[in-house]
Amino acid sequence: MAGAWGKLIRKRARQSGDENQRSYEKRVKHQIRQFANMERLKGLPPVYRYWSQNYVVPKIREVFDVPSHLHIYLNAFGEALRSTEGNGKILSVGSGDANVEVALVKQMLAAGIGNFTILATELSEVRFERAKRLVHESQLNDYFEFKVVDVNEWQPDERFFGVMAQHTLHHIVELEKLFSFIDRNMYDEGAFVVVDMIGRNGHMRWPETLEYVEKIWSFLPDKYKFNHQFGKFMPQYVNWDCSRKGFEGIRSQDILPLLCEYFSFTHFLGTGGFVEVFVDRGFGHNFDVDDPADRNFIDIVARLNDALLETGEIKPTMIFAVCQKKNPDLPVRLYKGMSPAAMVRPAGE
Repeated sequence: MAGAWGKLIRKRARQSGDENQRSYEKRVKHQIRQFANMERLKGLPPVYRYWSQNYVVPKIREVFDVPSHLHIYLNAFGEALRSTEGNGKILSVGSGDANVEVALVKQMLAAGIGNFTILATELSEVRFERAKRLVHESQLNDYFEFKVVDVNEWQPDERFFGVMAQHTLHHIVELEKLFSFIDRNMYDEGAFVVVDMIGRNGHMRWPETLEYVEKIWSFLPDKYKFNHQFGKFMPQYVNWDCSRKGFEGIRSQDILPLLCEYFSFTHFLGTGGFVEVFVDRGFGHNFDVDDPADRNFIDIVARLNDALLETGEIKPTMIFAVCQKKNPDLPVRLYKGMSPAAMVRPAGE
């Protein structure tokens, strides 16, 4: 009898594993299709740049002493390369079309840093074709290597002085495996630079931030309620789970807690909360950046968001961070004393 039960349990475990594998493969295919035609993805609206320039860039300047997030990579990798004293390799986790990587290489070369290569990794061969074309047109082939790979499964045996994750970690299921690999394969003096989304899974709003969005929605004129990604009017705000089909925000809420567990920070900035609802791809196109009334509205929402963030009422949805191997004595630069640990939303609340 025990043998029969054992066989049944093993059979069901195999069936469950097969179902999980099929579900994962289905998500992979959806992810590749989603980014195959970039024209179908709504670009960031002008009002996003207005918000970023006025409410994010000043914070970046204060924490990192640089004018843009691209210079965060430049400074961190330049310092790490000097510390490792020799040629080195930067791993780009999920490099996509390699626009940021190409811009970074140009900045590094302009700064007199040339003894490096970037290992660009990506799930989609279609995106890599665009990346290779951009690199070739920029005459930067000598500074790039390309590898089509699922970083959830990949375990290379090489070392890096720098690792960059530009809006890619929120697509990754096996974060623990990835962070363990980075910790193992990054030089002691290396830098892991993260620019990413860390809000609720699927880019949903947490209850405490959803409450503010819904209150604003109640008096927001209808002309601002058209969702340009879904192509329809939304009289009520829908707290949409973007992770239903692909990997969009699949484990975004786990990124910051796991970064705190695996690494130490030299620089950290947490921002966002609910203001992105009004400036991002979905609804941001409804706002005219040249209209003083629209700008005033965004200013009010942004200031309210930041005030609530600074008092701890809400938690950030975006981070800009430079990490190194675990070292409790490592000094860290913060914005208004808001530490990574304090920005973690307690589990289960």
